[in-house]
Amino acid sequence: MKPGRSVANSLAARARLLMRMFLVLWLTVYSLTSGLSNDHLAAFATNASNVCAPSLFTSALEHRAPTLPTASQDSPAISQTIAGTNGVATRQVMVNLRELAERESSAPASPNEPQMMTELMPTPDDLPAPDGAIASSEERNGASATSFTASSASAAIAARVTAALPSPAPSASFPVLADDGTQFTPNPSVAVGPNHLMIMADSQTRILTKTGTVINTVSTASFWSSLGSSLVFESRGFYDTNSNRFVFIILADPQIANSALLIAVSQTSDPTGNWTLSRVKFDSQGLVFADWPNLGFNKDWVVVTANAFNVAAPSNFNRAQIYVFDKSRLLAGSSTGHAAASQSQANDLSFTVFQDTTGAGSLAPMQAYPSLTLGWQGVPTDMPLVANWNGNSNGQGVLRISRLMATAGSPVYIPTQAYVYFPNTWTSAAPSNTNFAAQLGSAQRIYCGDARIQNVTYANGSVFGTHTVFFPAAAPTGSAVQWFVLDYSDLFKSAVDPKQSGRIEDATGSNFYFNPSIAVNQNSDVLLAYNRSSAMQFVSANYSFRAATDPLNTMRDDTVLKAGEEPYYKPTASGRNAWGNYNAAVRDLAGNPGTCVVSSWAFENQTRWALQSGFFLDAGAPSDMMVELKHDTGVPGSNVGAPSGSPACAFERYSVNDLPTGTNSLTITEAKLFISPNSGLKPGDPITILIGSVPHGDLNLDDAQLQSMTAHVQLVGGFTAIPFPASPSLQQVIITPNIDALIGMRISDSPGINPATQDQGPPQGFSFYGIGCTNYRPITAFGDQANWMFRAVGTLPACSVTLDQNERSFDTLGKSVAVLTGKGQCKPSVTSNASWVTIKGVGVFSGGFSVEYSVEPTPFSDPRTTTIDIGDKVFTVHQAGSKPLPPITLSPNSIPAAGSGFMLSVNGTGFSNRSNVGWNGESRPTTLINSTQLKAEISAADIATPGMARVTVFDVSLGGGTSPPVTFTIDPVPDFSLGFDQSTVNAQAGTKARVTVNINRTGGFTGNVTVTPPDPAGGIKPKPADPITTTDSTASFKLKIGGGAAPGPHQLTFTGKDDSGRTRT
Repeated sequence: MKPGRSVANSLAARARLLMRMFLVLWLTVYSLTSGLSNDHLAAFATNASNVCAPSLFTSALEHRAPTLPTASQDSPAISQTIAGTNGVATRQVMVNLRELAERESSAPASPNEPQMMTELMPTPDDLPAPDGAIASSEERNGASATSFTASSASAAIAARVTAALPSPAPSASFPVLADDGTQFTPNPSVAVGPNHLMIMADSQTRILTKTGTVINTVSTASFWSSLGSSLVFESRGFYDTNSNRFVFIILADPQIANSALLIAVSQTSDPTGNWTLSRVKFDSQGLVFADWPNLGFNKDWVVVTANAFNVAAPSNFNRAQIYVFDKSRLLAGSSTGHAAASQSQANDLSFTVFQDTTGAGSLAPMQAYPSLTLGWQGVPTDMPLVANWNGNSNGQGVLRISRLMATAGSPVYIPTQAYVYFPNTWTSAAPSNTNFAAQLGSAQRIYCGDARIQNVTYANGSVFGTHTVFFPAAAPTGSAVQWFVLDYSDLFKSAVDPKQSGRIEDATGSNFYFNPSIAVNQNSDVLLAYNRSSAMQFVSANYSFRAATDPLNTMRDDTVLKAGEEPYYKPTASGRNAWGNYNAAVRDLAGNPGTCVVSSWAFENQTRWALQSGFFLDAGAPSDMMVELKHDTGVPGSNVGAPSGSPACAFERYSVNDLPTGTNSLTITEAKLFISPNSGLKPGDPITILIGSVPHGDLNLDDAQLQSMTAHVQLVGGFTAIPFPASPSLQQVIITPNIDALIGMRISDSPGINPATQDQGPPQGFSFYGIGCTNYRPITAFGDQANWMFRAVGTLPACSVTLDQNERSFDTLGKSVAVLTGKGQCKPSVTSNASWVTIKGVGVFSGGFSVEYSVEPTPFSDPRTTTIDIGDKVFTVHQAGSKPLPPITLSPNSIPAAGSGFMLSVNGTGFSNRSNVGWNGESRPTTLINSTQLKAEISAADIATPGMARVTVFDVSLGGGTSPPVTFTIDPVPDFSLGFDQSTVNAQAGTKARVTVNINRTGGFTGNVTVTPPDPAGGIKPKPADPITTTDSTASFKLKIGGGAAPGPHQLTFTGKDDSGRTRT
């Protein structure tokens, strides 16, 4: 990609030459007083020679500050140090997102043609690395185990597409937003709080629960409108866990003098409430406008970068601009609560701004999150910024590192801190910087951006980053996602190699990868989110994972998060089939730690995009395989002291009967000890924990196999967790059907117990008597005359199951009882990840299990998706939104019950391959015949009993909905049964009694029924003795009671049989 510069005429060229000579002369004089080395001077002059716009030189002269002395002789050489200038926000207001959303929903705007904010503006690339900087890996970094040589890198990158391990499935994934037709591209930014997921796209801003329920939606323009901006575009955001605030930035008013940076900070952890919005004018003189923002943060700063282009000549790149906000002041200002701040109040938001005029653009500042265990300890206070510099400089790819350096006063900026050299090369854009990536179903290709760095993040002493690259460098035929890992300490050398690097690529050029975003957890596990397309695939949302323990320079399998569904073509005025500039991968640290990604995919009408989320829990996050066993009620009591009855043991005994239903094994990993405040023990007192096993049901504790652990009292009046086993010499205790676990305690120095033999004896009135107890009495409550008690914590064995189906879809009304089934030899743990899906019960049977659940009706017009965790598998539940679809008719519309399954024809309009036929709200296998007819497989189980079924057609994709329901009748089966007009007949011996048999006909049954009386027995003879065949509803008999009939009850059985042979009694 060529820089966005005007072609200079000869006069302009002479002027630039004179200016360059003047600048070099000025630098020479300056170097005599500031200590700049010749190498630094050469590097800066080289950069300056690549700057074409005269205004760049003006900025360099006006904002250049004296070079600061280095911290020590070991510090790396610094080519140039710049001091910033201070600024303040020009306007500040408070808005309430919920009120904005309600106001907008009551008077929705009329649809408009898509409005292009600004196309991706090119910045300079293929900039030369300074002379002398190119050296061998050994010369740059020194020979070390982590050095990254050209040969190893080439092999790693070449093997990048297929990995040996699969990328993990998300713990939850659901659609979050769809193209509303107001913007060309999505450009999503994401922040995740304790209870909310917030998405800000160019078109809309949406708040959802973390399980996918939509709470509020407002147009992004409306959210920012109180700051007086007519156009907003390209936002970035994050959630700050220290202050519990959401932070978003966005650019406004492109290509005009009023261009601005806008900042929003929530006043609480609830993003639906109040926000403080601030406006910062991008250029006080109005000569340049802002494009392509990026966001960085650490403990002390929030940093925003943007590219500056000339208002007079919008394609001409001018400089990079860096804003540094004091983080504590920025977030504290969120609680001012004023509705329309005055200028003095707006001054509360101050910042330092730097101008980088070296020719580099699209600077990506580092994002640093606090450690889950150490907080900000060890997280750098300086901030590197990474830029794509040259994809092919003498056979190497080059990135440039800039640095914001913390000082006692304001921060200072070092434009060129270091260069990073890659053994593989790339080109920074597609040929002619035009549409490049193939897609299924269309000859129109996708514009997939350029090689600017997308984002950079920090974890455990390393800096991770990613960008799109085009290969081969000489004549690109493919695009790839390149990722890299840099040692933070290396960044202060003048030239370094990456610790690791790799690509998601297809060497054949068939699959195109672009728009990556990278997130890294506290374990240094990596998640990459990006787009993929090919002639065999619509534009899709994809991802790849890398565990820190995986082989160096490798990434796991490329995996689809959400497959595209149609081709996409929505050209801008310049002809670009603009897909979007970035996706988002961010950390979720406000709940169970993990990573959230939001990525775009091709949706519908060949012009609409949509966004899909994916949540990935960190390894080691809380697992439902961990269970706690207890016999106590959990309610503290005050009745403590010596137990009633003697002897008794204070052991807790846990058996297979205490385990969750369907499980038969538990490995003890922890004992939880409760000590009463009235026990006489205090923190620090020595105790001995006894833990072991005994045969199931054996009440003689002399048979127990016990192990002892020395410990000390930590907490009185509460539970203390004691890990087990505490040393390698202790053996694991596992509860099985044949083995029970025992957990007990003795006071280490108590009289009456021999530490060597642990013989029985009363430990000063406590309820533990030793091992040789023959009368076991479990403790059931805190006040059960016991001074201490134990709970057991352990892990269940992994319950591996297979599901008969992996997902199910429902219409807008949901279903009160739905059942999913699977196979396995255990009862799996089952957890719903959304409040609108309720688990009603789990049943087990030989070789399998069933889960009964319900799906609530949805009040939302958009569809929603959640998951149910079932053992080691994930079951996905989709539900259509309430948007009405056209009416339908059925053929047939009734059928007798208890028959075999059949094919139901559903007629209507607008059907597609996304249409589902719903039976009582739940999808049935559906075949698209054409746009006016669907066929659905209705099973025998669906019509087993008479009644009514609700039939709908619904679409669970974004923009879909549900048709009005149609009733299908399940008729009773033609049948009959027998009964009597009276249940008992009293008669005396020697008399006759009349009996009427009722023939109960159902389901329209009108056929013959032959009623056969019982054979004579016990002195009772029916008359007539022969069967009666009739189409009536009754058959009458007389019973002759003989004189010899015994007194008492006699049971008589009449049998009915129809012409088909069915028999009823």
